[in-house]
Amino acid sequence: MIGARHVPLSSAIHDLPRLLLKQDFVAVASFRRNDHEFDALDQVCFAASVRWCAVYPSEDRLVCGPFIAPGSGPCFRCFLRRYLCHHAAPERELCLQRAYKRDPNLGPRGFLASVAWIAGSMLVATAGMSQAEGGRLMEINLFDADFLHTSVVPIHNCSRCRHRVLTRNGDRFVNRLIPSIQSLLA
Repeated sequence: MIGARHVPLSSAIHDLPRLLLKQDFVAVASFRRNDHEFDALDQVCFAASVRWCAVYPSEDRLVCGPFIAPGSGPCFRCFLRRYLCHHAAPERELCLQRAYKRDPNLGPRGFLASVAWIAGSMLVATAGMSQAEGGRLMEINLFDADFLHTSVVPIHNCSRCRHRVLTRNGDRFVNRLIPSIQSLLA
């Protein structure tokens, strides 16, 4: 059985440690991706070992994820760095996020009823995921119903979730680089 209560994230951001006591999973439904608030939630969830996931519209898609499972997968910061690295217009995304941080009400508001049902179903499915599925991300195209199910790769030595990286900082790259440039070093 899933219990739920409505708590606006923007007004609860400073009270999150208390609100997360005895919680197993936090589901966030947002009218847009809010990097500042999601990162604050991620930080508190990692400290409390609470799984969480957000669902939000993004252009022509409904995005659910990534599913954050502290100790077993990437954090939101890893997702954001990967997202910006692969996005066709990262400068635009950063500009939007700065504007959203200045004005929390900026952006398209709400969900269509049918999209809200899909969003809720995606969050319920995510709440049932195992710890090992941390990093899973789902997207559904709202025009043609094309569905993407993928995983976010953690950033090496991320300051929030680095405990999963098995090599010392830089070893992975240096150990592979030295043989390649040995002749240049001589």
